[in-house]
Amino acid sequence: MTQILYGIHPVKEALKSPHLQFQKIFIGTKQPHPSLQSVLDLAIKRQIPVTFSIKETLDKIENIIIKVETIATNVRMVSHLSDALITVNSKLNDIQKDIGLLKKKVGIK
Repeated sequence: MTQILYGIHPVKEALKSPHLQFQKIFIGTKQPHPSLQSVLDLAIKRQIPVTFSIKETLDKIENIIIKVETIATNVRMVSHLSDALITVNSKLNDIQKDIGLLKKKVGIK
């Protein structure tokens, strides 16, 4: 699942961790800033692509990702419900078989 980090400092700290993988870094400003430069330096060191973009574009990307994650969550919930229904159906079939066997034993059709 895609995860998004916001803000210079959280991204900077995450870039320091060799265990975290990045696909791309989007930056919504071109104004020089020491923390921004350290993010750029870490991205270059780890060979992570950096894209400069306007804030509105970043907001649109965020909204799209939130919608996709919501859909994925709903699909997982439906999948879990479907699995639960299959289990309940299986149990119901077992109960119906047991009732059929009991009816035969006591002579009920």
